[in-house]
Amino acid sequence: EISACLVGSEMCIETGDDVDRLAADAHALAKGLSLPKHDAPAAAVAEPVGEIEAAAPAHDEHAGLDPQLLEIFRNEAETHLDTLAAFLDDCAREMPQPVTDDLQRALHTLKGSAYMAGILPMAEVAAPLEKMVKDFKVNLVPLDLAEAEVLVEAQALFRQGLAQLESDPLRPIPGTEDFLQRVQQLHQQRLELAQSCLLYTSPSPRDRQK
Repeated sequence: EISACLVGSEMCIETGDDVDRLAADAHALAKGLSLPKHDAPAAAVAEPVGEIEAAAPAHDEHAGLDPQLLEIFRNEAETHLDTLAAFLDDCAREMPQPVTDDLQRALHTLKGSAYMAGILPMAEVAAPLEKMVKDFKVNLVPLDLAEAEVLVEAQALFRQGLAQLESDPLRPIPGTEDFLQRVQQLHQQRLELAQSCLLYTSPSPRDRQK
């Protein structure tokens, strides 16, 4: 019985040492330091430490984001999304619609604010949209049904980005990759069509002399 108690005591001591080692490892990881060397076998601590290391990047990834800045960004983004919604209301009543100054300004500011706040998932959605409407405005290309549908999809992505600000603001917004491809294709196609129509309707040098 005495020997059994001694064995049990040794097991408790070893278990307590393992907890102390894990605490030291967790502290080192949190401070960005290298793991301390222990006399215990690697198998005894490898699995818990691995779990800590796996969780560490997610914590560090969001450590630089200012909660106050995130809240300011949220409020500004809501204002810009209201502008986008108002433009889509106009599209629902009549199409095509010319690019308005308000729409271009809203997308431009939303893009800049997202980059400034470090919310890259929303900035990636806003950037190609802002470029598309800017080019359309310069080339007098109105927004038709296809572009309105893209704006509706962008609105949903922006809303999803705002919804995850508190939990995981840097998590990629699902559907972004396919959305960006559609925006790029539509942007290119509409500009090419506008340029071809301009060449077709432009008077020839002989007509100008008349």
